[in-house]
Amino acid sequence: MDILIETPRLLMREFCLDDVDAVFEFSTNPEVMRYTGDVGAVNTKKDAENLIVNCWQAEYKKYGILSVCIDS
Repeated sequence: MDILIETPRLLMREFCLDDVDAVFEFSTNPEVMRYTGDVGAVNTKKDAENLIVNCWQAEYKKYGILSVCIDS
C-alpha cells in the first residue's frame, strides 16, 4: 500500500482489499447510508470487494480518488 499523504492524524492512500471489512461495515450502516445515497449497493463482503476493485480502484487509476483514514 502506497501512502500518498500522512500527518499525525490523517492518512491518504489508495483503497485496497484490506479495506473490505471496513467498507462492508460502513456500507451496511443505515446511519451512514442515509447521507451517501448508496443504499443497497453493498449487502455482502463480496459486494464490498467488488466496489473496491471495480469502482474505487478503477476511479483511482483514472481520477486519483483516495481513501482517507483518520486516527482519533
